[in-house]
Amino acid sequence: MKPLLLLETAAQSETLSAADVLIVRWPEKAAGMPRRSALGRPRLLIVAPSAPPLATLDCDEDWIRLPAEDADVNARIAALVARAARHGATPGPQVTDGSCSGDAG
Repeated sequence: MKPLLLLETAAQSETLSAADVLIVRWPEKAAGMPRRSALGRPRLLIVAPSAPPLATLDCDEDWIRLPAEDADVNARIAALVARAARHGATPGPQVTDGSCSGDAG
């Protein structure tokens, strides 16, 4: 039974989920974007109400302006996961700076 469990775990680790999307406050955390992009994980930028709109060209990135309804944020996250899966993305390395959302830096 344990080998089967290990195989299931390995298969699950190759599938993107909402937990793989980095949530980034914009523009507060703009300086760390090159590092986050290099991780290869989808990113949802949470844009401050007074910040100008973003023109992102990366299919692994989307944004939503605050205030935002939970349902709208969840829809953006689901769309990012679906786009990344269509492009064959797999979960990238985990952020190891103590920030599970990718907000550090």
